[in-house]
Amino acid sequence: MKCILCGTVVPAEYEDKIPQLSNAANRFLLNFTNEIKKSFPMNILSYMGIDVPTKIKKELKRKKSSVNDTDYFFKTRFKVGGIITYWHAVRREIKKADCIIAYNPIYAYLNVPYLTRIYGKKSVLILADYSPEEAYKEKRQKLYAALQLKAINKYDIVIGLSQNIKRYLTERQKFIYMQGGIDSFVFDYFGQEILSSGSDKVIFMYAGTLEKVTGIDLLLEAFKRVKYENAELWISGKGSMLNLVKDAALKDGRIRYLGCPPYLEYLNNLKKASILVNPRNMNLPENKNNFPSKILEYLATGKPIVSSRFSGWENFSEEIIFCESSVSGFEEEIRKLCIDNYQKDDMLYKKNRKFAEQFIWKKQIEKVFYQLL
Repeated sequence: MKCILCGTVVPAEYEDKIPQLSNAANRFLLNFTNEIKKSFPMNILSYMGIDVPTKIKKELKRKKSSVNDTDYFFKTRFKVGGIITYWHAVRREIKKADCIIAYNPIYAYLNVPYLTRIYGKKSVLILADYSPEEAYKEKRQKLYAALQLKAINKYDIVIGLSQNIKRYLTERQKFIYMQGGIDSFVFDYFGQEILSSGSDKVIFMYAGTLEKVTGIDLLLEAFKRVKYENAELWISGKGSMLNLVKDAALKDGRIRYLGCPPYLEYLNNLKKASILVNPRNMNLPENKNNFPSKILEYLATGKPIVSSRFSGWENFSEEIIFCESSVSGFEEEIRKLCIDNYQKDDMLYKKNRKFAEQFIWKKQIEKVFYQLL
């Protein structure tokens, strides 16, 4: 069975060189496609509807080869031109494929489920996130959301990262629930218990997008209210609230901004941290239908995790410390962990690692992908 993927994906070494790229989404697609390629041939049609530096564009075009099976398409000055070029490529590849997989209903390939019906192919949508019409105020945004939903309902199979996604589907559509996965390399990286350094510092760490939706402002304000000198907050990532993070680090010596480090350095930072934090703001409507993929990577470390109650949180209630999605909610948990004078918990480490093992990408694909055949 030959597969085609429509999405936005680049080699891992370019993740931190493209400011607008979602590292989490890119990492998801890299792992997903790499596992599928072990069993089936797959071509990737990567549409870059974001700003990509000219140098990177040239390098990606040179990387186009039969080895990585990826074609790159970039938005043009007049966006329609780039989209039409992409449409032609999708139509050409669909004729040769058995299964077409799309990552989110993006404008550049809203026509994919319609084309697959014309050519009698199987269509699959990975729906990582969706905000309905009522979540928007502008007419243009409402129209786009309506067009997205129409396209969503034309796919044969929908893989949802959140159970909430199911409510948008029709009865004829097959729904598969999959939160994401853990790279086996990452799981093995944290395979040996990390002994306490002997320091009395409690290092809280957040890694990810620096935006209001991810709650970085809630986390900073909560930490600011906790005056304990034994506490530190490490933050890494990129986003529109970067200056807020840098400003907080300048004012409070306990806060460190680690930049947007290469992946191995990021993993090493996770090793050094005491407690990992997911402050996603669940009061915002755009967070109702997604899953914070960093949670799985956090679990692989075996370390304690503090998080707001994301969609599907009940499945993780024994492995994660959950709190209210507010400044006071995070302040309370941070304060408790500082007072308890955190020390590494070997039992928790083993428990979290055992739980995380089920999410290794190989196992996820075995459970999910073969339902697509």
